[in-house]
Amino acid sequence: MEDAYFTQHKVKKGNEIANLSKDNQIIQICEVDQQFEQFSQLNDDKIEEEFKKCNKSNFIKNILNQFINFLIDHGDEIIIVSLMAEQKDRDIVQIRKEFQNFIRGKKPNATMLVSILKSKRFSSHFHYFLNYFSIDWIKSRPLKDRKKHLLCINFLIRCKNKEQLIDHIIQYKKKL
Repeated sequence: MEDAYFTQHKVKKGNEIANLSKDNQIIQICEVDQQFEQFSQLNDDKIEEEFKKCNKSNFIKNILNQFINFLIDHGDEIIIVSLMAEQKDRDIVQIRKEFQNFIRGKKPNATMLVSILKSKRFSSHFHYFLNYFSIDWIKSRPLKDRKKHLLCINFLIRCKNKEQLIDHIIQYKKKL
C-alpha cells in the first residue's frame, strides 16, 4: 500500500516540476519579446552607446556563429535562394559554397561582421536571419545574458537602414 502511495506522490511531484518548467519557459519568452521591444525604442545614440559596451564580448561571435549555422546547415533553403535571386540564378549548394568561400579564413568577430554587413551578396541573408531567426534562437537557448544578445541584434538590424552605424563597430587589429 505504501509503495503505491509513494509512486503516486512521485508522479504528482514530477508533473508539478514539468509544469513549473513550462511556466518558466513561457515567462522567459515573454521577457525576451519585451526586452527586444524596449531596445527597439531606444534612439540611435543610446543603442550605439550600449552596443559599444558589448563590442569586445562574445555576443557578436555567438550571433555570427548562429548565422553561419543558419546559412550553411539549418536555414530555409527557399528563402536563402530567393534572397539571392536578384543577383543570379543559383541553387542552394552554390550559395552555400560561395558563402563558405566568403568566410574562409575569417574568424567570427567584428571584422567578419562588418564584411557581412557591407556585402552585397550576404547582407540580405544576415538581416533576414536577424529579423526572423535570431529571436527564436535566443528564446530556445539557455544563454547567460540574453539582454546583451538582444541589444546587439537590435543594433545590427538598425545598421541596415543607417549604414553609418556600421562605422561604429569597433574592429580590433592584432598588434605585431
